Amino acid sequence: MNDPLQEMVGEQLGAVTFVQDYLQLQFGGPVLNVVTVATPQGRARSGDDQFRNLLCSCIAKKVSRVAVTEQEALSIHLADGSSIFVSLRDQDYRCPEAVNFHGRSNEMLVI
Repeated sequence: MNDPLQEMVGEQLGAVTFVQDYLQLQFGGPVLNVVTVATPQGRARSGDDQFRNLLCSCIAKKVSRVAVTEQEALSIHLADGSSIFVSLRDQDYRCPEAVNFHGRSNEMLVI
C-alpha cells in the first residue's frame, strides 16, 4: 500500500497558515493541518506562547522522515533535527478528524 504522507519526504515546509481554530502546513504541494512542534530551540504545543515562533522557524527546512503512531501522533521529522507532531489522541482535537492531508494528485487522507 502506498502511503500518501510520504509525499512530504524531501519537500521543504513552504508555508504555515493560521486559520481560526487550526493551522495548515504546506510542503511543496501536500497540505496538512497541525498541533505541536519541537525544535532544537524548544518545544511548544498549540496555544503556548512560543508555538508560532517555533513552528515558523521550521519554514524552508526539508522533511527527512514521516511516521504515524496509531492513536498517538503523526510525526514529521526535519533535516535539522526539528519535529512537528500532530496528535492523534481523541482528547486533543475538537472535530471528527485530527489530520486532513491533501496530496499532489488530489488524493485526501483523513485520520
